[in-house]
Amino acid sequence: MTRALQLDPHHKQSLFNSAVMMQESGDPALRPEAYRRLYEVLEQEPQNEKVYFNLGMLSMDDKNFTAADQWFRHSIQLKPDFRSALFNLALMLSQIKRDLEALPYLDQLLLHFPHHSKGLILKGNIIMNKVKDVEGAKKCFEKILETEPKNIQANHNLCVVYFEQGDLYRAEKCLAQAHELAPHEDYIVNHWNIVRGKIQQAKMPRRKQQQLEREKEQEMEQQRQLQREKEQQTDQQRQLEKEKEQKLQQEKEKQELEQHRQLQKEKEQQMEQQRQLQREKEQQTDQQRQLQKEKQQQLEQEKEKQQLEQHRQLQKEKEQQLQREREQQMEQQRQKEQAERERG
Repeated sequence: MTRALQLDPHHKQSLFNSAVMMQESGDPALRPEAYRRLYEVLEQEPQNEKVYFNLGMLSMDDKNFTAADQWFRHSIQLKPDFRSALFNLALMLSQIKRDLEALPYLDQLLLHFPHHSKGLILKGNIIMNKVKDVEGAKKCFEKILETEPKNIQANHNLCVVYFEQGDLYRAEKCLAQAHELAPHEDYIVNHWNIVRGKIQQAKMPRRKQQQLEREKEQEMEQQRQLQREKEQQTDQQRQLEKEKEQKLQQEKEKQELEQHRQLQKEKEQQMEQQRQLQREKEQQTDQQRQLQKEKQQQLEQEKEKQQLEQHRQLQKEKEQQLQREREQQMEQQRQKEQAERERG
C-alpha cells in the first residue's frame, strides 16, 4: 500500500485503505494524516458513504461527537441500509446519554437487518431502562434467541426482564441456565445471587431483611467494583492484542515490502540480462551484415573482373578481326596491282 502511494500519491483506494488502517490502529498521532487522506478521497468521490463513515469513526476516537454525528448521518443519507453507520451512530448516541435519539436509527437498522443481535441488545436495554417498556425489551431479547439460543447477553438480559417483572423464581431459573452457558461470567453469578437473596428475603422478618439489603447493597457495590476492574483488565488485554496485531501488521508490511524489493531487483536483473542478450544479438546481426556486405563486395569485384575480362576479350577479338580485314584488303590490293602489271 505504501509502495502504491509512492508510485501514485493520489491513488484513491490506497488512500482510503491506509486511512482506515490508521484509524483502526488507535494511534492519535496518525489521525491528522488519516483525516487528510479521507478528505482527498472525498474530493475524488463525494458520494462514497464509506468515507463519511470512517470520518465519523475518527471523530468518535477524538471525542468530537458533534462531528461524528454529522458524518454518520451523511453516510446514512447516501446509503439508508448502511449497517455499521446505523449501529455506531445509535451506540454513540446512547454512550453520550442521548438514548432516545438512538431509537430511530436502531429501528432503521432492524428494518433492514431484523436479527442484528447487537442492535437488538442496545434497543432492548434502552427501552427497558429509559422508556420502561419491559415487554418491548423482552421481545428484543427473545428475537435474538430465535437465531442465537446461546447468546449470553441476550439470555442474561431476558433474566433481568423477568426480575423487573417481579417474577423472581423465573428469573432465578433463567440465571441458572445462563450460568450453565457462561460459568465464568461473574456478573451472571452476581445477579443470580441477588435474585436468590431476594427470594430468601421475602421469607424473613422485615428488620433482618433490611439488614440483608444493606449487606447485599455493599456486596453489589463490591461486585460492581470488581466488574469495573475486570472491564479495565479486559480493556488492557484488548489494547495489548491490538498492539500485537499492529506489530504483526507492520512486520507483514515490512516482509511484503522486502519481497517487493527482491522481486523488483530480480526483475531488474532479468531486464539487464535481456538487454545484454539484445546487445549480443545486435552485435551478431552487425557482424552478419558486415560479412554479407564483404561477400557482396567480393561478388561485385568478381563480376567487374569478369566483365573487364570479357571486354578485353571482345576488344582483342575485334582487333584481330580488323587485322584480318586489313590483311585481306592489302592482299586484294596486291592482287589488283599484280593484275594491272600483267596487263601492261
